[in-house]
Amino acid sequence: MGRIRAYRGLARRGTDRTADRQTNPPSTSHSNARRQSNYRAPSEQRLKSNGLLIYCMAEVLILYYSRHGRTAELANEIRQGVILEANCTAKIRTVPPIGSTKIDVPEKGPPYIRKEELAQCDGLALGSPTRFGNMAAPMKYFIDSTSDLWISGSLINKPAAVFTSSNSMHGGQETTLTSMMLPLLHHGMVLVGVPYSEPALHSTRTGGTPYGASHFDGSEKLPLSTEEVQVAKTLGRRLARITLQLRALSCS
Repeated sequence: MGRIRAYRGLARRGTDRTADRQTNPPSTSHSNARRQSNYRAPSEQRLKSNGLLIYCMAEVLILYYSRHGRTAELANEIRQGVILEANCTAKIRTVPPIGSTKIDVPEKGPPYIRKEELAQCDGLALGSPTRFGNMAAPMKYFIDSTSDLWISGSLINKPAAVFTSSNSMHGGQETTLTSMMLPLLHHGMVLVGVPYSEPALHSTRTGGTPYGASHFDGSEKLPLSTEEVQVAKTLGRRLARITLQLRALSCS
């Protein structure tokens, strides 16, 4: 992961100090020590402005639709990964069923999404169960209503990840994940997946893909496996880390 340092307002060096550095350049070991002491992890990105240190905060929106609760469980695991990164928070929202007359709070679970919350997020995790190899209709219905955000460019250069669940092993998880990626690409978002450096991708016998987190429910209504949980947390943390790095650039 690239290291980002964003500094503003650096004090101008005196000419005598500049001349001293030119005649007595610091040793390589001394320079390396300085670089190591100045480094800050992406999750602790700090900016200098007029001599003051500013911490750059970020918020990831986790937006999903869930019919039987498994996609909601994945959303919670992704949240656990997001909040592992310091200075990054997570907000969970869901979308209402098509034709629903309730516009405020569902009977249970997180509140329904408001479009301004999507526009204001710094990063996005989008989740839906598989429906014939595609995202569920309520999620598609909401996404189709975001053309005003596309026109304004509200989501351009913001990172995004996707997740899904299905009842069958080969029920179209990967096509569902890619179906959610397509509108995000149209919005100009930066897609984040799960690299194969994550060991759970090699050992899973159920869900978990490089395209995003997933869960195989099966006819026995299986709980999330250890590997599925790990992939979801890895995805959440990686999304948070990249969100913080891109946010740091905008803060500068």
